[in-house]
Parts: sequence; structure tokens; C-alpha cells
Amino acid sequence: PLRETEIMNVRHIVAFALAAALLGVASSASAQRPLQQVLDLNRQGMEAYNNLEIDTAVAKLEEAIRAAQRGNVTGAPLARTFLNMGIVQVGGLTDNAAGLQYFTQALQVDPNIQLDPLTRTPDIQTDFNLARQRAGAIHALWYSETRRRTSPERRRHGV
Repeated sequence: PLRETEIMNVRHIVAFALAAALLGVASSASAQRPLQQVLDLNRQGMEAYNNLEIDTAVAKLEEAIRAAQRGNVTGAPLARTFLNMGIVQVGGLTDNAAGLQYFTQALQVDPNIQLDPLTRTPDIQTDFNLARQRAGAIHALWYSETRRRTSPERRRHGV
């Protein structure tokens, strides 16, 4: 038979394991919260855009960008947010310069991102194509500068 101290130790171990598991679930849920918020705000923003509620769309997508920055949301969800804002800027506000900027940001985050055929117009496609060229040029410049700074010749001479 187990002695009382051994039973207490087992209870403490079980309680600790249960608490650790609950904390793990809670931290996983809190890590999901910013991502889910960004996804929800994107959906709401594009629903507003499709309903021609352009100011609401801009507000929701601006909020999504802030939520992504606060929650360290990166990759495809952040790229989609920038892409959606570019669509709203060009298609809703006819602000091609702002749209080009957002499309470029989207492509810098995710070079493989594509326009949704349901929201693509000739103006949006044109700005997106320009952004792809711009993002490619920015990447090429960064790459060549990085190679120049780390070239074997420069390393040999301590430059």
C-alpha cells in the first residue's frame, strides 16, 4: 500500500501536470487570437468592400494591419491583408498610388500571393503587375547589395 506522503506526491504531480496542460492550451489559444482577429477583420473588410461600404472596408483592413503588427502575425495572412487593402484602394477609392504601395508590401511579404479573380479588375490587375515588377526590383537590389557586402573579395580584405 502507498503511504500518505506518496499519495500526496502523486496528487501534486497530477495537479501540476493538469495545470501545465491547461496553461499550454491557454497559451496556444492566445497565440491563435491575433491570427484569428486578422482573418476575421479581413473577411469583414472585404464583405464591406463587396457591399460598396468603402470607408468601413478601409477601417476594417487598417484595424487588421494594426492587429497583425501587435500580434506579430506575418506571412500569408499579413500579405493577404496588404493585398486586400490594395484592392480597396484601387477598386474602391481609385487611389492607384496607394494601391500600388499596398500591393508591393503584400508581394514583399509573400512573393507568391495572387489576386482573387472575384475582386480583380483591369485597374487592379495593372497595379498588381506594376507592384510585382517593383517588388522584384527591390528584391534584386537587396540581393545584389547583400552579395556585394559578403563577397569573398570583401571578406579577404576585411571590408
